[in-house]
Amino acid sequence: MRLAELHNELRELADGVPVDSASARRRVMQRHRAHQRRLRLSVAAGAVVLLVAALTVNRRDGDGADRVIAGPATTLAVRPSVDGRMIPATGRDGTTVRLPITLPDGRRYELRYPDSIDLAALGVRIYTTVDWPLRGAGTGPLLCCSREFTLTYATIAELYPGAIPLASYRGADGAPVLLFHAAQRTSTPSPYTTADYLVFQLGPWVAEVWDNVPASANVEPLDEQQRGTWASQLRAHIDPDGFVVLQPEAPLHLGDPKAVQILIGDTYSVGPYVMLSQFFCGQPESDSEVRRTFVSGAESGVAWCDPAYGFHVSAAGSTAFTKAIADAFEIRELPAR
Repeated sequence: MRLAELHNELRELADGVPVDSASARRRVMQRHRAHQRRLRLSVAAGAVVLLVAALTVNRRDGDGADRVIAGPATTLAVRPSVDGRMIPATGRDGTTVRLPITLPDGRRYELRYPDSIDLAALGVRIYTTVDWPLRGAGTGPLLCCSREFTLTYATIAELYPGAIPLASYRGADGAPVLLFHAAQRTSTPSPYTTADYLVFQLGPWVAEVWDNVPASANVEPLDEQQRGTWASQLRAHIDPDGFVVLQPEAPLHLGDPKAVQILIGDTYSVGPYVMLSQFFCGQPESDSEVRRTFVSGAESGVAWCDPAYGFHVSAAGSTAFTKAIADAFEIRELPAR
């Protein structure tokens, strides 16, 4: 199935998603259309460096060993990474690999797959949303300041080397939250390639939230007071598995859980990769629990909706990779910490 066809089917699926208001529905569509432009989705329906003095870590060694960084009242184990994706620690049950993942809202899952593939080595990146509901002139709250967060396993200095920030704001932990142009980044940011971004250093993760999008009539920029609020009210901690858990304080709050996306591997390129999202299931056009295989160009793929937890699972890569995912990939819920 070609990418253009997938985009059309995604649009049709999103049109059928029930939401509370037309404005909220429009924002969901904007977020996911941005991903459609940048991610190869094989779906059925179609502050400065964490105030750490010793953050001199080689994240590309790929040996799976933790590196420890220390700073004022802080000790963190930093995992190796690949292209801004964390390589998580795994466990084993015989020939089955267990990969624990914590979502930014604290939900925990375990991915299980055969040891014939090294899914963890592809690296994990996560997208989520944080909202700021404001009371408008109408009868209901307006999510005028809903923002999508990109979480990258890196430092600000790595993503914006030598860049002079446009502005700096005091973060929740006292560290600076910086404002940059997209053009100052080493690689294209998501979801808007021409926007300005508020950039947070949350442990070994960088969180980027778009501020304004030049020449866009549909995106409301943040003002100075709002930027200050975002900077001071977004708290987070790093869980024992190395994932960032967001803890926004009022007036900010976590966005729709279905907007969270788990991306494993380079989903901007060819496979192998796996993507999980709860956004694409539960509609008439959605995949069922039957694991549907397909071929797209030189890649093979598989897609289905997990009946237990509502995740749409899509994977692409070599025939051997896809077969391993189709035959034995599982999702299990883990208890909250």
